[in-house]
Amino acid sequence: MKKIVPVFVILLGWAYPAGAVDSCNQADTLFKRSQQHPQDEEKQLLKILTLCPNHVRALNNLAGLAEQRGAMQEAEDYYRKIMQIEPTFAPAHAGMGDVSTARKDYRMAADYYAAFLEMVDSQTQAASEDNLAQYRPMYQAKLEAVQNKINPDTLVSAQDIIKSLTVATKKTRGIQNIAPAKSQSLDITIRFLPGSDELEQRSFTQLQQVVTAFEAPRLALAHIRIVSHADREKTVDYIRNLSLRRAKKVQQIFVQQFHLAEDRIDVEGEGTSRPGKSQDTPDIRITQDDLAFVNIKWTGN
Repeated sequence: MKKIVPVFVILLGWAYPAGAVDSCNQADTLFKRSQQHPQDEEKQLLKILTLCPNHVRALNNLAGLAEQRGAMQEAEDYYRKIMQIEPTFAPAHAGMGDVSTARKDYRMAADYYAAFLEMVDSQTQAASEDNLAQYRPMYQAKLEAVQNKINPDTLVSAQDIIKSLTVATKKTRGIQNIAPAKSQSLDITIRFLPGSDELEQRSFTQLQQVVTAFEAPRLALAHIRIVSHADREKTVDYIRNLSLRRAKKVQQIFVQQFHLAEDRIDVEGEGTSRPGKSQDTPDIRITQDDLAFVNIKWTGN
């Protein structure tokens, strides 16, 4: 099912932009009519948008029609516009889950499905008025299906982390010196429960390897920077904020459970960088599933 709610009840009290109330009220009337005459639905929905460009229900149904045609990019564009207008409009999150599933991006789909279910469970205004609870079993099943398709990750050992972040230099007076590697960076996969900042149990094993590496003599004076960065697939506020919460959660685990010194770990928000940051201390992206650790400061010999 592409359109989450085949027939929407008009949302009373919808906050339309100043000066657009009359035309958007007219659009509401046309929208209700379009649901009664589906044979000409797309044409009517496009007409609604000429009257009220931010009519989220018209946008949502156009996205559903695009999905049915297999036009996934067009559907995504509609869903993303909805999320910009009304971030808690739950059907758009379910729709983005369907689009991500069609693209075989199962991790992305899992987060969008989880967001939809969370909104339904919290009974956001739109979810409550549109009676979306009836679709909960369907999307719970979809969430479980994509979770089963997510492949397990390969553990990156502490030794591999050390080798990736350091390089042995030429001996001086018979002593082997260790310096930071050119890239000074390594992507490490850390998995979370969909739509949550709680880690999957297997991720603690990977974090232990990171801690072991940073307690080793070769990295004893190195620092970690965890940078939260939302890419093209994660520009919605909900996903971007989730990404940052996850980065902070990992920092908390490093300090409280693994007892790394807090001043060795830095967390930054999306797209930020340190003032005066040199090129040898690069920003490293963190997606909603993956963390990247970088040796950002080298104070050894």
